[in-house]
Amino acid sequence: MNYITEVNSAMNLTVALQMVGIGLLLTLVASAVSVLFVMRYDPLRILANRD
Repeated sequence: MNYITEVNSAMNLTVALQMVGIGLLLTLVASAVSVLFVMRYDPLRILANRD
């Protein structure tokens, strides 16, 4: 068996910007999905009917 003893990685500005872009995209998608689920229940009507 050959075990991995080291891992070489290259980190430069392009890779960092791609990771930031992916993070922002995932954040926007997650926020949009949560907003869609909340808006399905018409929150203004729910809050107006609270007693």
